Amino acid sequence: MTAFDDFDPAEPVTAFDDFDPAEGGPDEEPSAPERQYESMFDWFDTWFATLITRKLSGTAGKSGRVFCPEWWRHDEVVRRLRDLWLAWEGAEASENLGAPSAWWIHDADPMLRVLLDPDGGPMYLCSRDKHVTTPPLRRTLTLPPAGWFDGLD
Repeated sequence: MTAFDDFDPAEPVTAFDDFDPAEGGPDEEPSAPERQYESMFDWFDTWFATLITRKLSGTAGKSGRVFCPEWWRHDEVVRRLRDLWLAWEGAEASENLGAPSAWWIHDADPMLRVLLDPDGGPMYLCSRDKHVTTPPLRRTLTLPPAGWFDGLD
């Protein structure tokens, strides 16, 4: 016996008779939940920056955590904060009541350790009062010889 034993191609298909295309079908992507903040900056300025309290240093370097006053000039910082915001939006929209707590443990805390790292974080050259452009990794690298990576596909 197979799944097709009772199949008769002459019979009309009735499984989708009550299907309403306006309601969508099984292949339709679920709609994304509405965001609480329109942009990363709105979230950062209204929620994140007003809530986060960390001991920060006034000087650059190994003396303590640093957050540049012109943080938005650091591409890595902006990207990390954008990703942190999107993860926060997902956690807040989740039906899982533990999602916001998980966001702190798995997203915010590790991200803050990187962002505020005075030794190697993206703002390590800055101080509380001064922005210093941090050179991207690419500027410190040399290009590999032509063909170096051939055959790695």
